[in-house]
Amino acid sequence: FSQPGSAAEEQAAREAGIAYLHIPVGGGPLTEAEIRQFQSAIEDSEAPVLAHCGSGTRSLNLWTIGEVLDGRMKAEDLRPFGQHLGFDLRGAEAWLAQHRPQ
Repeated sequence: FSQPGSAAEEQAAREAGIAYLHIPVGGGPLTEAEIRQFQSAIEDSEAPVLAHCGSGTRSLNLWTIGEVLDGRMKAEDLRPFGQHLGFDLRGAEAWLAQHRPQ
């Protein structure tokens, strides 16, 4: 499917009076810098945040990885949490297994 792109999304957000922040995340493995930038955007917001990507999985991976890294969620809770929402968070589990200090 096709998305309008960040320039069109930003314009639509401005027209609706909504703040917009584009955090480009490539198709490769997530980086901790991307995760922290995502967390900062949410923490710095004075209003609810709508995070999106093509399917929603990447946005949810960014959020859940940050939650686990900061101790607000347990890694073993990722899969049931994702299943409850209809998402596959095995990518987040794999990222944490590879990057999180044991």
